[in-house]
Amino acid sequence: MPGKSSTTTFDGYYVNDNHVEGVHKVLNTSTSNTRSFRILVTGAKITRPDGNYSEWNSEKNITQIEGLGTPLFPLDDWFKIEGGANGSVKRTDKFFQWSTVISEPLIKKFTCRWLVKGIVTMRKSNAPVATLDYGDGTCDNKAVITVNGVAKEITLR
Repeated sequence: MPGKSSTTTFDGYYVNDNHVEGVHKVLNTSTSNTRSFRILVTGAKITRPDGNYSEWNSEKNITQIEGLGTPLFPLDDWFKIEGGANGSVKRTDKFFQWSTVISEPLIKKFTCRWLVKGIVTMRKSNAPVATLDYGDGTCDNKAVITVNGVAKEITLR
């Protein structure tokens, strides 16, 4: 239902001795002529028994951009994903901060296993490190990662 939300809070939760913390919230931001959701992750942290950890915050907006006229037929549904995330990682004596920004909206077709379009920019300590380009809209398992100006096609699994 538009305007409704669901929140999951991890409190005292462990998986294989890894402490899991944070809040995951899904908000239905749909209107009478759009279907959309906002997904917020705040204070997420996974701490290993040795003290190493990964922590992050994330905000994503997912909007259905095709197939709204056929609610009982999902095969024509397309979704647009926008947003980003940031966090930090500690591994023994190493610590770094990172962020990702969806610099061109990601496009996901219901009938395709992979994202078909869009670009994610990754940064380490606020310096651009890489971009991941999912392509031109063709349904395939290929993407191009560019690091320091060097592009390489990769296979998505």
